Amino acid sequence: MPNDFSSLWSFPRRSARILEETHELCARVRWAAFAVFACAALTSCGGESDDEITYEDDIRPIFNRRCTTCHYSSTPIGVDIQNPFAPERGLVNALNSWATPEAYPGRTDEFNVVPGDPENSFLIDKLTGELPDDYSGGAPMPFQVAPLDSDEISTLEQWITDGAQDNPFFQQNVRPIFGSENSTGEYFAGKCIFCHYTGSPNPLDLSNPFGPNGLVNGGVGVDATYVGDMLRVQPGSPEDSLLILKVRAVRPESEIGAQMPYSFVNLSTSQIDLVRRWIAEGARP
Repeated sequence: MPNDFSSLWSFPRRSARILEETHELCARVRWAAFAVFACAALTSCGGESDDEITYEDDIRPIFNRRCTTCHYSSTPIGVDIQNPFAPERGLVNALNSWATPEAYPGRTDEFNVVPGDPENSFLIDKLTGELPDDYSGGAPMPFQVAPLDSDEISTLEQWITDGAQDNPFFQQNVRPIFGSENSTGEYFAGKCIFCHYTGSPNPLDLSNPFGPNGLVNGGVGVDATYVGDMLRVQPGSPEDSLLILKVRAVRPESEIGAQMPYSFVNLSTSQIDLVRRWIAEGARP
């Protein structure tokens, strides 16, 4: 007695049935292959692929660590990397803030980012350091600030020991270390003013070191923002002044924060290449 239903059919009938099922299977395979090919063709003809470079996925994580501390929406620097597609101050399709051809004809590129054209994008010049020798294109980015040397630290300590006053010694010796800012928001030299200016999101204002958000106010040291048991400057006592501890970095960073002035690590070659690819592919959001 046969043990399966298919064996009840005669051989010719079973053969026809098998042939029909085989044709149906082949048709399905052909349609599946066509669908895969069509999808691949659509992707290669302009559909989005998984490896395209976008600002949100690939570039923002790099810039968040090195750029947006200074280049944010209300920055006086002029370029907003926090909002890179803002029409006037954004990174993409906006004139660079101070090295335009009108000011420096023939020396630097006009736009911060030109979608599709990394070699004519000022951003690439800034990241690679390929800038005019006369500094008309500014400094390479991310901004690098050297630590205070022993003479500069000794000058600060002497100023504090003598009472941290706004006197000729401060103006001639200490102010150049901090740097200065004029009424139009332009910065001059120094190692501190680039981050610690009036209106900065960083707590300390070294444009006005003798004001309420400075170092010394009315002859009394200003409380440190994040180290509640210390003063930013303790007149007469450098060893008890957070300012000196920060520039010397003599206590663990977990207690007093990073050493000052803070410097950002340069982008690696592979990161710069990624930015270049992003621009070359159209600087997508």
